Amino acid sequence: MTMSNGWEPRTRLGRQVADGEITSMQEALQSGLPLKEPELVDQLLPGLEDEVLDINMVQRMTDSGRRVKFR
Repeated sequence: MTMSNGWEPRTRLGRQVADGEITSMQEALQSGLPLKEPELVDQLLPGLEDEVLDINMVQRMTDSGRRVKFR
């Protein structure tokens, strides 16, 4: 079953959300099933926005040289 936004649920919790058995994030968390699909959050909390607070560059020295990672 593909939803209107192109999402096809792959987990049991995803199918329950798609069928309308679970309609809120609280019900999803109380079900005890893991939230493995990011589309679940999009479906249950449609107005949720995210923003990046801070990005830091972290360097470490290894045998093969410097490694740079952004955190």
